[in-house]
Amino acid sequence: MHKTKLRGLAKIDWLSLSRLPPTIWAAAQVIDDVMTASPENEWKIENASHLKGVRLHFRRYTQWSESWDHDHCAACWATFAEFEGLDIQHEGYAAYHLKDACYEWICQACFDDLKGNMEWTADDT
Repeated sequence: MHKTKLRGLAKIDWLSLSRLPPTIWAAAQVIDDVMTASPENEWKIENASHLKGVRLHFRRYTQWSESWDHDHCAACWATFAEFEGLDIQHEGYAAYHLKDACYEWICQACFDDLKGNMEWTADDT
């Protein structure tokens, strides 16, 4: 496998890796996303790596249940809630990939910063 150095790390030869099992291939893609991201976004990409390639839906946050009154951005951990408060997000991008429910949220800032690396698409419904 051919490697080149990038910030002290080995750059991945994708042609060679494409022949590997899917789980190893997926892990290598996450590593490459982190290696090629701007330093301030690396931790966010790692946090949200399970959402790579997911279609997101822009919507207003609604409380899931009486006992589940908030959620967090999967990338930066910003808080989504119906109640008011400092830095509370009231709308953002929801992922429906798990049980057709809004278990995963991405704030507007993270969507704007990471959509290229994360291969996100979105609709406005």
